[in-house]
Amino acid sequence: MSQPEPRFLALSHWLQDCLQQPVDIELISGDASFRRYYRVLTAKHHFILMDSPPTLLPIEPFLAIAKAYAKAGIFVPEVVAYDVPLGAVLLSDLGDEQLLSALTLDSAPHFYQQALDWLPAVAKVKSCISISAGDKESVQSLPCFDADFIDRELAIFREWFIGRHLDLSLSETEQQMVAQVFAQISDVMLQQPQIGMHRDFHSRNLMIVDKRLAVIDFQDAVIGPLTYDCVSLLKDCYVRWPDTLVERMSQYHYQQCIQHSLLSPEVDYATYEYWFDVTGLQRHLKVLGIFCRLNYRDNKPAYMADIPLTLSYIQQVTQKYAQFHQFHHWMQQRVVPVWEARL
Repeated sequence: MSQPEPRFLALSHWLQDCLQQPVDIELISGDASFRRYYRVLTAKHHFILMDSPPTLLPIEPFLAIAKAYAKAGIFVPEVVAYDVPLGAVLLSDLGDEQLLSALTLDSAPHFYQQALDWLPAVAKVKSCISISAGDKESVQSLPCFDADFIDRELAIFREWFIGRHLDLSLSETEQQMVAQVFAQISDVMLQQPQIGMHRDFHSRNLMIVDKRLAVIDFQDAVIGPLTYDCVSLLKDCYVRWPDTLVERMSQYHYQQCIQHSLLSPEVDYATYEYWFDVTGLQRHLKVLGIFCRLNYRDNKPAYMADIPLTLSYIQQVTQKYAQFHQFHHWMQQRVVPVWEARL
């Protein structure tokens, strides 16, 4: 960086104060938010610097969840130092190997079982110790992934995929049909046991460190439906697996939930599977909108390449269940042709 920006200079000065030695700072990447990540190198050690502008993405939620997850025994990066007003967190370096890069048909069952083994611990994290001004601590419940939360997320699909990307204006009849489907989805999600939920649990947010999986990007954790994290992992927007593998792993999670008293044994797998599919439908509709928002608002077009897979998940579930057949037909006849034309 030949002419460092003021924020980079401020972060550099803070690192010098923290580590009391010369440092080299290398940009690794940003993520789907406004955060950026750097690798910090000293003569003997290396760290990760998370740059999270405080007016856009305050670091307090990250710090609180990192502490709660670590206390629950979940392998997360260690917080070495932080500065709340600056929006900087210095973390232990977990390396560069995302789970996504190691997945094959042969390796996926082993790694997915490892990943699913974290979920009972994640499920039990329903509160955290928040850090406020002056480093004062207080115990707070995680936000609830309630009906309003679900509706806000589904609105992203309408605004950014249907409206902004496809430039479609819906008739009153279409709007009513879509609203009815969204209400059905919300009802199914709220029927489930409400547990601690990572909310973005997938192959790019799991790191392989010495053959173990570590969990990252957990700052948006909430209390929400039992199947959400599992379907995020198994119906990943970045990689697709045969239905047989998805079912095998979802059955593993179903048994886990019973064993850890997260789910009553009276709930059969067919009910769990329905919850799993409909919860995935909500997530994938939201993600279609988010990918478009990242493209148009945030100038991050790479995510548009993941729309076809995400759309295929939606079509699969809406075809599978009779109550979504009208929505499926509408997608096939009205939405998909416009999307294909834009390709």
